[in-house]
Amino acid sequence: MIVTPFGFASTADDVVDGLDLSGKQVIVTGGASGIGLEAARALANAGAEVTLAVRNLDSGEKAAADIGAAGVRVRRLDLTDRASIGVFVAKWTDRSTFSSTMRASWPCPNYREHLRGSRCSSQRTFSVTLR
Repeated sequence: MIVTPFGFASTADDVVDGLDLSGKQVIVTGGASGIGLEAARALANAGAEVTLAVRNLDSGEKAAADIGAAGVRVRRLDLTDRASIGVFVAKWTDRSTFSSTMRASWPCPNYREHLRGSRCSSQRTFSVTLR
């Protein structure tokens, strides 16, 4: 069983409270709105360099301006498009000290179907920490 001090009423600010994320690079998918935007804001306020990985660059730029913190950048990423994923990942291959937490929303209830190129309507979310 996983035990955490956080619950339904916890916010992204609660989770990063007291953390110094200076020098950490974080990718937030879906960072242009909703939970992704608030997570990106909290991470940036804790000192992280945040990349908003978004489908719509205009929305991403507006979100970055709304966050208003230094070190927030916007990059295009469409998780339903393998070519978009490939381009995004290729831009990170030269970062030998890349450390991030990635929240990814997959538009498919079956991850294996997604890898085969299926485009499903329901959504699955998972998190991965890369070091």
